[in-house]
Amino acid sequence: MKTRFCSALCAFAGLLLLAPVSNAADPAPGGVLDQVWIITPKNGMDQQFQKAFAAHVQWRRDNKDPWSWEVYSEAVGPEPGILFARSANHSWADFDAYEATGFPMKAGEQWDTTVAPFVANVRNSISEYEPSMSHWPKDAPEYTLFTLITYQLKQGAGMKFRTTTEEIAKALAEAKWPNNWAFLAYHTGPQPSQLLVLPAANWAGFKDPDPNVYNAVVSVRGAEAAGKLFADYGSCVAHQDAIIIRRLPQFSVTGTK
Repeated sequence: MKTRFCSALCAFAGLLLLAPVSNAADPAPGGVLDQVWIITPKNGMDQQFQKAFAAHVQWRRDNKDPWSWEVYSEAVGPEPGILFARSANHSWADFDAYEATGFPMKAGEQWDTTVAPFVANVRNSISEYEPSMSHWPKDAPEYTLFTLITYQLKQGAGMKFRTTTEEIAKALAEAKWPNNWAFLAYHTGPQPSQLLVLPAANWAGFKDPDPNVYNAVVSVRGAEAAGKLFADYGSCVAHQDAIIIRRLPQFSVTGTK
C-alpha cells in the first residue's frame, strides 16, 4: 500500500517511500524521548488478553499513573493485533523520576498477575524525536492511522542520512509542502536506525499527495539537485520495513504529571 509520503519515499530512497505518531510526537515542554512497549498476545487468547489489558489500563487510571500513554494496534503488517503502548515527550531525567515514584514496580506486579498469562512476548524501545528532520506543528490535527517505516542504516551512514534528510526537510518548508511527518532515532535495537512516521485521519488520507515529496523538492531545488538528494538518501539505507498502526483511544491514560 502506498502511504502519504509514499511517492516521495520512492523518490527518497529509490525503494519504498515513506509524517508522526499522534500529537504526542510534538516535542513540546517535556522533552523529545518516547518509551514504547510492544505487546504480542498468545495465539487464541485475544479476547482474554483484550479484557485483561483493558482492566490494567483502568488500574493505571485509578492509581494515578504519573505518565500519559497512548495505545495503538497493528492494522497492516506481519503481526496484526499486537499492541504498542507509547509514552512521549520525556527527558532522560524523567525516567529516573518515574522509577522513584515506585509506580512502575507496582504496575509491573499488577501486570504479572492479570495480563501476563495471556502475553506471548513483550519488548520495549526508547526513541528520540528529530525536529530538524521533521515537520509537526503544535496545531496538527489528531490522527487515527500511522504508517511506521523503520530504516536500518548502513554502518557509517548515520550522519549522511541526517544531513540529507535535513536538506530535504528545508526544501519542503521552502515549498510550503503542507503534509506532516516525523523522524525518530532509536536508542535501542540495531544501530544506526531511524523511524519515519506518516499520519492519516482515515484510510482515504493515505492517498498520494499532490505534489508528492520529490516534485515539491524539485520546485525549489531543481531536478538535478533534487535527484542527488534523494539518491544520497537511498544510498544510506541497508534495509527497511513498514507497518500501519491504528490509535485506540479507549486505552489512553492521562498522567498526573
